[in-house]
Amino acid sequence: MKKVIAFALFTLIICISCSRVAERDFFRFPMTNIEADCPLECLLIGEDTLSGVMTADCIVRDSIIIATSRTDHLFSISGIGGELIGEYCRRGRAGNELLSALPLTETYINGTDIYADIYSPMDTKLFVWNISKSLSENRDVYESIIRFESKEKATLQPWMSLYRTDSNHIIVYNSMQSGYSDGLVGVPDYQVYDLESGTLQRQYGLFNAVKKETENQLLSPSTFLTNVDCIKPDRTRLVFGMYFMPVFCILDIKSGEARAYRLKGHDGIDLQKPHRHFVDIQANDDCIYALYSGEEMFKEDGTDVPDQLYVMDWNGHLLCRYSMDRRFSGLSLDGEKLYLTHYNGAAAVVNTDTLKAGL
Repeated sequence: MKKVIAFALFTLIICISCSRVAERDFFRFPMTNIEADCPLECLLIGEDTLSGVMTADCIVRDSIIIATSRTDHLFSISGIGGELIGEYCRRGRAGNELLSALPLTETYINGTDIYADIYSPMDTKLFVWNISKSLSENRDVYESIIRFESKEKATLQPWMSLYRTDSNHIIVYNSMQSGYSDGLVGVPDYQVYDLESGTLQRQYGLFNAVKKETENQLLSPSTFLTNVDCIKPDRTRLVFGMYFMPVFCILDIKSGEARAYRLKGHDGIDLQKPHRHFVDIQANDDCIYALYSGEEMFKEDGTDVPDQLYVMDWNGHLLCRYSMDRRFSGLSLDGEKLYLTHYNGAAAVVNTDTLKAGL
């Protein structure tokens, strides 16, 4: 996800002749303006408790840290104290190896074991990784490797996220970059795939093909629709926050109904002075936790504005918001512990009971 955002920022930089874009034009579903009427409270984070092991897109589950690795393996697993347990998912061309992989967006429990689904875009394969057995046997254990049909290779290109909706289906956020590279307007979309057949089952059609011509090129809708997302643990809904807009959206996975919520009083899309808004998002069955910035990017003074932490419910209500003393790069939720990570590998921890006290 961080690489996708970096690419989107580069695209914006070279297209400074653009100005403002109407946010509502991107969405095919209703948008509601919401007031930030809850007070902005100060959240004292304290010193970082972890150092050197937390990547921006890491996952903490049952007090183990699963992070991307730059070695000949794709992922490393560490204890919560920072000690390395092992490295897993070897890179390569053998049958049980991966040429590439999307960053993990979730882990889940099947029986008593912890699992993660790893999608390799270059192989068009989904590796069902049994993390618990890999740890106990100290080797890569894949329960299955799902091969997608060649006719689906042009469409199965998850851009930044992949989640299980049930034992046989996944929902992905597809960038549709293949169409755009062929001169078409590729509009990103959420899609559902069947894991038994490897075929596309459903497209939600959430977004419009809003085009913005510049002096040099046409900006892809993928640039504007960069987002961060998280699935509700009961698998019924998905929340996504827009990186370039002060907008978060909630999708009912079964019905396909969606609604956008626009934060009043925040700057919208302005490509001459772009702002970053929703940086990362996590959720449990009760609340949504969003790392929010609102800061103008590429400021001349070079100063950093501390981030905020927003807490919403699954009906789109803003419950509370907190100012923090510094910037963070990501979130990971493990039970009642919310980890706020830095790009340098450090992390701070907040107990969600502390946040509930503000409700």
